[in-house]
Amino acid sequence: MGSEYAEQRDVLLESIEREQEELLDAVHDLTESARATFDLGDRIREYPLSWLVGGLLVGLWLGYRPTPLPVVMAKTGGRR
Repeated sequence: MGSEYAEQRDVLLESIEREQEELLDAVHDLTESARATFDLGDRIREYPLSWLVGGLLVGLWLGYRPTPLPVVMAKTGGRR
């Protein structure tokens, strides 16, 4: 009975180690795949004009937004 338990334990430990190694390999492969799929530097080099126009539009949008109400109220002492 004791040796049967020890054998089962050893088999389970080996199975866990195998599964752990397979999982680590899968995570490593997935990480490399994700890194290769989206590399910002490559995307900017492929479409520089699109990124330039996008950055310009975001800058204009942020620059021309009206001043938020809490800032206006703080500057005017609570009056709009």
